[in-house]
Order: sequence, then structure tokens, then C-alpha cells
Amino acid sequence: MTVAYIEPFRSIVNVTYADRESALNAGWAPNGSWNFHLLPVLDEASSNPATRLVMRSVLPERMGLAARAATLFWDPAHFVMERKMMLTIRKLAEQTPETPSVAAFGVEQSLKLARR
Repeated sequence: MTVAYIEPFRSIVNVTYADRESALNAGWAPNGSWNFHLLPVLDEASSNPATRLVMRSVLPERMGLAARAATLFWDPAHFVMERKMMLTIRKLAEQTPETPSVAAFGVEQSLKLARR
């Protein structure tokens, strides 16, 4: 996948490399796309600003019988993977600066393993 469109602090649209030119020139990706959007959320109960991360997958326009059959496995598996990714992003985004980050912990552990 390659980035076809980016709006800083707002949206990223990924398409297959084969669709890059048509996505850039015509705004059309016949082989599908994977989009991430940050949307402001107005919470009337509190004055704290909030943001919602929306992820959207668009399937290819034309799919053969084999590809359609593969979605019987792929869709549930993809849902599980994306849910885990979204929950991890939420956890990392909600961490306070005092909370050690998962990434820093991973680097520290990697350095210990490399020293062995």
C-alpha cells in the first residue's frame, strides 16, 4: 500500500501501488483503499476536546469467486486484527506523560536481549 492522500492532522488514504496514479489524478482506486480519519467530537457534558479515530476499508470494485470466498475467512480475521490495533492506539493516546510508554519498554527490553 502507498499513501495517495494526506491532510495533516486529519486524514490519510492508502491505496495499492497499482491504484496510485488513478487515486491521485481521478480520486478513484478500483482495487480498494484503507483510510484513517481524525474527527473532532463535541462532548456537551464536558468542556474537554475529544477526537475520534475512524478507520475505513473499501473493497475492490470487482472481485472474482475466489476472492469473495476468501473474504469469509479474511473479514473476521481482519476485524480481530484491526480491533486490537485500535485498542492499542487508544491506550497509547490516553497515556499521561508520566506513564512509561509501551514503545520505550520495548526498546529497553530489546537492548537487554541484544547484550546477551
